[in-house]
Amino acid sequence: MALINVGIDFAGAKEASDARMKPADPGVYNLRVVEVLENDANGNPLKSKKGNPQFIPVCEVFNASNPAFNGKKIRQFITVPTGGDLSSVGFLVDFASACNRPWSGGSFDPQDFLNAEFVANVSVSDDRKWNNIVSYVK
Repeated sequence: MALINVGIDFAGAKEASDARMKPADPGVYNLRVVEVLENDANGNPLKSKKGNPQFIPVCEVFNASNPAFNGKKIRQFITVPTGGDLSSVGFLVDFASACNRPWSGGSFDPQDFLNAEFVANVSVSDDRKWNNIVSYVK
């Protein structure tokens, strides 16, 4: 294989990678839905650990007081209630309300959340690898 010029040495690449992967500090952030995942890598609909349908809005931090956090991505896992089981409907209602995207009738398209903006309280996971949306700011 030919040599590939990456334009940076390993130490510099590791530093850049670590900075990119580091979660944002806990706090209140402006978030924008930049992608909505509905299928896995094989094209199958996403399901929760319990086997219920779900979708994953990928949210991006913007207008952060610390510009280093702008562009950080946070995934929010939303389980979709089906078959009359409304035990998880609160998460969907809270997310739709925060995005100002209520649905009408008995169905909705998860892609309708694309580009929605909202404000949320964000925490950091115990292993310090991920950000989590704790609650939405109204």
